Order: sequence, then C-alpha cells, then structure tokens
Amino acid sequence: MADAGARPASWARLLTLFTAVTLIEAAFYGQLAAFIPLHLADFGIPPEGVKAWTGAIAAFASGIGIPLVPLWGALADRLSRKVIIVRTFVIHVVAALVMLAAPNIYVFAFGRALMAFSNGDTALMLASMGERAPGHRLGFAFALINGALSVGAFTGSLLGGPVFDHYGFNTLLAITGTLIFGVLMALLVGFREAPRPRPQQPLLASALTSLRLIVRSPALRTLFVAQMVMGIAWMGVNTYLPLRIAALGDGNDPGTLVGIVLAAGGLGTLVASPLLGALADRIGYWRMLFAGIIVLIGLWLLATVADRLLPFMLLWAALSGANAAVSSISFNILSQIVDAEARGRIMVYAYVPLNFGSFIGPLVASLVTGQSLLALFPTAAALSVLGLLFFAHTRRLHEASGASAQRT
Repeated sequence: MADAGARPASWARLLTLFTAVTLIEAAFYGQLAAFIPLHLADFGIPPEGVKAWTGAIAAFASGIGIPLVPLWGALADRLSRKVIIVRTFVIHVVAALVMLAAPNIYVFAFGRALMAFSNGDTALMLASMGERAPGHRLGFAFALINGALSVGAFTGSLLGGPVFDHYGFNTLLAITGTLIFGVLMALLVGFREAPRPRPQQPLLASALTSLRLIVRSPALRTLFVAQMVMGIAWMGVNTYLPLRIAALGDGNDPGTLVGIVLAAGGLGTLVASPLLGALADRIGYWRMLFAGIIVLIGLWLLATVADRLLPFMLLWAALSGANAAVSSISFNILSQIVDAEARGRIMVYAYVPLNFGSFIGPLVASLVTGQSLLALFPTAAALSVLGLLFFAHTRRLHEASGASAQRT
C-alpha cells in the first residue's frame, strides 16, 4: 500500500520511472507478439495451423481479462494504485515461469492467458500522471509513456531476434522475465503515492459507479467506441505482422528479420510520438487527431502494395509513429472530457478499448487472412475510416454538452 507519510514523487521523477517501467513491460509483450507465431512450430504445430493458433492465443489471452477491468480501478481506489500496478508484474513473472515450463501448446497458451489478469497498470500510471503533471506538460507526459509502449516493443524485438534465432524462445523469455522481476523491485522502492481518501461503498458498487459514468456520457461512450475500432485495426495487423515479415524475407534468421522491422516501427514512434504530442499541445488535440488518422488510412493502403522488405519496413516505421501519436492524443482528449473529480476513476478504463481491440482484432484478422495476409491492410484502412467518423461524432457530442452546460 502507499506510504501515507512519504512525500509524493515529483512529476518528472515519476514520469521517468513510469516510462522505464512501461518500456520494459512493452519489451516483454513485444517479444511475445513477435516470436510466439514463430515459436509455435516448436510445439509441432504444422504451417497450416500457425495462423489459427496465432489468432486464437492472442484473442483468448486478451478476452478473458476484459470483465475484470472494472475491478482493477475499484481495487486501486480501495487499496492503492501502487498495489494494483505491482500486481501486474507479479503476474508477469508467474506467467513467464509457466510458459518456460510448458510441455505442450495448451499449457503454453494457459501461461500466456494468465497475463490477462495483469491489465490496468498503464491506465493507472496515466491516471497518476494526469494528477501530477502540470497541465501544459500533460501532452508530453502522456506521449512519452505511450511512446514507450512502442519503443519498448521494438527494442525487445530487435535485441530478442538474434537470441531467438540462435538460442531459442525459452532463453529469450528467461532473460526478459528477469528484467520484469527487476521492474517489480523498482516499483516497490520508487513509487510513492500521496495519501487519498478511501471509498466507503462496496467494491463491486465502486466499480459499477465508475462504469456508469462512462455509460451515461454520450461523448465518453462514443470516444471509447472510436478508440476500440482503431484498436481492432492496429491489433489485427500487429498479431499477424511477424508472419508477413517472414514471408517477405528469404527464410534465414526470421527472428532477427522481425526484430529489425519492428525496430524501424519503434524508431518511427520514438521520433513521431513525442513531437506530435507536443505539437498537439500547441495547435489542438482534435486537429492533430484527425490529421493523424487520415495519414494512417493512406499508409495502410500503401502497405497493401508493399511487396518488398525495405519499402514495407519504411511504411511500418511511419505507421507505428502515426498510430502511437493518434493513441496518445486520444488519451489527452479523454482526460479533457472527464471532470477532474472523476478523472482517476475514468482513466483506469482508458485501455479498455484497446483490450477489446486486442480481443476482436485477432479474430477479425484470422478471418480476413484466410486467403492472404495482404487483406490485413485494406481492412485496417476501412476500420480507421470508421474510427475517424466516431471521433468526429465524439467532438460534436462534447461541444454540444459544453454549450448546454453554459446555457444552464
């Protein structure tokens, strides 16, 4: 639990800790996403079964944790955000141990599914930053943490690719699991919360109260749908990306090749996300959001015709940067729409749309890739158009709500 007598960390120091934590956690997730599709053959899965198992493992691991998301926010209010964030990394360590010891694909899938019970940590970190960071630096802070998600994923894949090719998936998982344990220790020592009043209502009632705040707000409901649609587009492609990269390669060292392409994506995120987040602070979040989605739509269509590795890698760098910026800016908009009093309770749901995207995206992708992996990209473009329409409707609802409040 939070130390009530401790002085709260400065926002800059807390941002540094959260960025580092997010970076390493993202490396863990990134390696799983990048190398599980390539690792399935080690369990005797035939090539024709890899697509089905890839989508099934990703969807199952995401789907079973969604009903628990409301409880993590309520538990964070009742216990502390620190306790719930630390819980994430305890589960990561246990899941890594199960996957390492798995004798077959079913136990391995169970270990991967355990990570569904680790949801909610990034949203809680964003909620804490939303309360600590100065208003004029909030866009930068959110962009840095969200950017760390993609940068960590590419770093883990880039460094993990050669390890995967030469020493195997289990060696890579053991190394990353050790780093996750180090993150667990860093959070225990370095994260101190300011004392906050504890809710008196029952746990389930507290969770449902926060959920009702979203359901009763037309703008919030529509914003969450928009974020979910964008998440479906991104996660559908991301789940099957290693298979597309391997198909573009020459068959040698596929792990290294996947790592290099994902590294290009992470570099694009590293450059674009903080810059576009800071630019959004200046010119407006909505304007930057719409521009970013339009760019994404064009890039998805270009990826459809990219049949050589180098052009595809450059496109993936641009796609990753644009997507990270759009995601970060949508969190800024969520933070603005929510009243300050309810911000902490609502921000814990910030990643629920992506959770749904992580569940639905692989299922959609498994259907459209039946004929060709190339079908992923026009599907993502179409979903992005739909997301743009939902975001535009969110803006109209929010502005109408503000005008109504002024009249009353």
